[in-house]
Amino acid sequence: MIGTILGGRYEILEKIGMGGMAIVYKARCRLLNRYVAVKVLRSEYKEDQEFIRRFNIESQAAASLSHQNIVSIYDVGQQGDIHYIVMELVEGQTLKEYIAQKGALYWKEALSISMQICSALQHAHSKHIIHRDIKPQNIIITKDHIIKVMDFGIARAINSSTTTFTTAAMGSAHYISPEQARGGYTDQRSDIYSLGVVMYEMFTGVLPFDGDSPIAVAMQHLEKKPVAPTLINKDIPKSVEKIIMKAMSKEQRLRYESAEQMLADIKKVYVDPESEIKVEDADAFTTRKIDVEEIKNREIEKPEVMENRKTIKKKNPDTTARVLAVILSLVIVVILGIFFANSLTKGGQTVETPKILNMTVEEAEEELKDSQFSILITQEINDDTVPKGRIISQSPKPGEKVKTPKEIEVVVSLGEKVFEVADYTGKDYREVVYDVENSDLSINCEVIEEESETIPSGIVIRQFPQEGATLKKGGKVILYVSKGKDEEPVLVPYLIGMTLDKAKEELEKFSLVLGQTSYQESDKPKNTVISQSHSPNESVEPRTVIDLVLSDGKQQTEPVNTPTPTPGATKQYTLDILLPRDREKVALKVTDEEGEILYEKTHNTSEGTVSLKIRGSGNKKVRIYFDNTLVDTKEIKF
Repeated sequence: MIGTILGGRYEILEKIGMGGMAIVYKARCRLLNRYVAVKVLRSEYKEDQEFIRRFNIESQAAASLSHQNIVSIYDVGQQGDIHYIVMELVEGQTLKEYIAQKGALYWKEALSISMQICSALQHAHSKHIIHRDIKPQNIIITKDHIIKVMDFGIARAINSSTTTFTTAAMGSAHYISPEQARGGYTDQRSDIYSLGVVMYEMFTGVLPFDGDSPIAVAMQHLEKKPVAPTLINKDIPKSVEKIIMKAMSKEQRLRYESAEQMLADIKKVYVDPESEIKVEDADAFTTRKIDVEEIKNREIEKPEVMENRKTIKKKNPDTTARVLAVILSLVIVVILGIFFANSLTKGGQTVETPKILNMTVEEAEEELKDSQFSILITQEINDDTVPKGRIISQSPKPGEKVKTPKEIEVVVSLGEKVFEVADYTGKDYREVVYDVENSDLSINCEVIEEESETIPSGIVIRQFPQEGATLKKGGKVILYVSKGKDEEPVLVPYLIGMTLDKAKEELEKFSLVLGQTSYQESDKPKNTVISQSHSPNESVEPRTVIDLVLSDGKQQTEPVNTPTPTPGATKQYTLDILLPRDREKVALKVTDEEGEILYEKTHNTSEGTVSLKIRGSGNKKVRIYFDNTLVDTKEIKF
């Protein structure tokens, strides 16, 4: 893959990571001249067409997310049998690696990380995107301690493709919600559960559940209660423990309803760890276990009651027998009633499924309130024909005969898909045009150039419509772009005979830029300019790059009438190459006219200049490449 160019623009430079579903490469976008991460699907997924279809849909949906704590998706593409995603390149380490290094984190640091993850989830959930695989391996911490959550949308495609736990799934199993473990309906609260597990690990340094296999771990999420975090780390505030345990409730309804609610509690505790956190008591809704002491207390009755019972028994034994007979008869009647009621309602009457298509959810619930049917929303999607909030499809289908009670699974419309305009001011217009015009709604960009005294050329000054506006398919965004100052051309100064330092000063005076410097043998002092790429007094635009040839300081020892050198004799030439400043590393390659490689090595651009010793005779042209892109051709006279 190294050296491959995907989509005509992404040049693969090096492998930087591997995962269960993909291999990650560092690449350079030739169009925008920036580094990106390219995630290439592993070969085992290439033949699964249903997976590929879902993968593309979910990845494109995730590309709509724009948040400082979410790794941005720039592009999704296919080249031959290579399926790939182009993402923001983030330098840092995973949260899993960070916890492994530090162990249990200081509670304020862990809360700060939790706030950023929760903020990312809040943004994604507001766009109806659920992650479904929140785990420390999918969370990156940058050098500036900024949290970046990655792989939004991708987990859904994988989970839809297979429900089998594999060895590769072991990492995910430790953070999976109970409803995911049993194959049930997932929503935003599934992400909240997983975040609760991540917080548990950050605050304690250990996982709440562990086992020999993914299935064993998943079963513990379903059945086992985690050890209270404060029993493992006594420095954890009780309020933090309540947040974690609420997020990790087995039942979805007992968790935080939204990431927004959870974030509010985290912020509150960060400021005041003594804050009260409301946790709904599960005992009010579930069968409660009664301890032995309570049973004993129930068995001990007051003496006067016992005496009264004895008195009654002595006074009227026949009455007691009749009362017991009546009670027994009532119990039998109740049991039979329950049995027949169950046989009628749960015994599965076979009825036709009612039609609730095109109804709102509220209308459908009203329609079904006196029946044995209920509604379960499984998905919300955009639809150009069905109004927002109305039911697009249902399962079972209308008229299909089923046994009741029965849940009708429905897909609800989000309305017509629209393009949400972002804030483009201050950005390079080429990047904006690419992102906007590559949306799946065929949005067009019109670029209007304007002069600006303060804003650099190519940067968006203003836009129409403004941020937050929505456009339908085929809409248009107008970008007003700076073309910089209307500057007058400058004359190139005469630099020959100056020292290199003096030549730099002179170029700066005329708003010109020093380019590449090279050396030749000369009787002039070392670092004296002996030629320049642009003629003196030539009219050029400001910031034009000027290359210089300098003397190497070697004095000629031969007289002027030196005999002609023997044919084939070689001389050494020093070629100085100025490295680019727009990247951290560069692959430098120098070849001759025939393509033979004279030099090839990767350099840190902080080195500034690379000096190469080249031997030859006569005149020779050499080509200079940065990252396999031809940037210059030099003629050397030996």
